[in-house]
Amino acid sequence: MVLFLATVIFMTIVFTWVFNNTEGSILLAILLHTSLDVLVGPVGRLFPAPVVTDYGGAFPLLIGLGVTALLLVALTRGRLGYRNYRQGDPYPATTPT
Repeated sequence: MVLFLATVIFMTIVFTWVFNNTEGSILLAILLHTSLDVLVGPVGRLFPAPVVTDYGGAFPLLIGLGVTALLLVALTRGRLGYRNYRQGDPYPATTPT
């Protein structure tokens, strides 16, 4: 359970960085998620050690995502590439005139 929670947190950090740096492209976030899903199965078969197979092949994914997420947080100083893309009032119909 703890490994799953850590993997989800690391995935969230990486996905947020990808989303922010592609100016909100959902397609690239979907492609990243699909590539991670496809990667877990073969990696589990490549390394038949119990530490890998007991967690469904997600242990190497946890290590890779953990290192990537920590680097992203350190290099972006926690902003993860966020820029305020809104230009002007996002709800012009609700502004008082």
